[in-house]
Amino acid sequence: MDKAQQKVFDRIKKLLTLGVNEGATDGEQHAALKQARLLMDKYNLDDQAFLGDDETPTHELRDKVEDKPVHSRTNFHPWTYWMAMAIAEFCDASCYVTEVDHVKGKNGRWGKRLTIRFYGIGRDVAVAIALYRELYTTALAMTKLRFGKYDQNYLKGFARGLRWKLDQAKEEAVLEAGTTAIVVRKDAVLAEYAQGLGLGKGKASKAQVTDYDSYQVGNADGRAQEVGRTSLTSDSERSA
Repeated sequence: MDKAQQKVFDRIKKLLTLGVNEGATDGEQHAALKQARLLMDKYNLDDQAFLGDDETPTHELRDKVEDKPVHSRTNFHPWTYWMAMAIAEFCDASCYVTEVDHVKGKNGRWGKRLTIRFYGIGRDVAVAIALYRELYTTALAMTKLRFGKYDQNYLKGFARGLRWKLDQAKEEAVLEAGTTAIVVRKDAVLAEYAQGLGLGKGKASKAQVTDYDSYQVGNADGRAQEVGRTSLTSDSERSA
């Protein structure tokens, strides 16, 4: 390794160290990890070189990828997709939808069945599923409480407000990753898995809001949700 390469190597190590330094601000940690990832990609450096003795190698992360169904229906409203995508990202996971034709429904009719699936590393999937089920149930209960029905405008607002709240809480979720290199390697492993499934980059579905008053109520309720990974992780591990 020449002097120039060593300089880049040292720079990345410092950035990774800053990325999990409890004395740094959340913004500093995020910026450091992002810059480290950019430098590693730019100079085509193998992240294995930056692992400590106690850190999980990339090939072991690949072995820990889990892919599980979370919700199946004959159709989904857009807010359901929005919620699933937001929760997956918050939990360092990803999601996609499968479609199966010629399935007999509860009404006796034949049709297609859609399934939202989460995939991620180890417990991230269990946490995402637990959080999705909790917040999906909460959203439906809240709209019934507010309007006495399943108001789609309210639910769209709830999902958008929840996205905002999860983005804010993501700072804490990143800190819970626990090691330096794992934080910057998860995305690469999951991107590789998605490529193996033949998944392209999805686009967020759009939906028209017809009642902004109920939408705003839902948005406020979504933003007011208490979200976190630690308690959910403990619950999911106990039930596993």
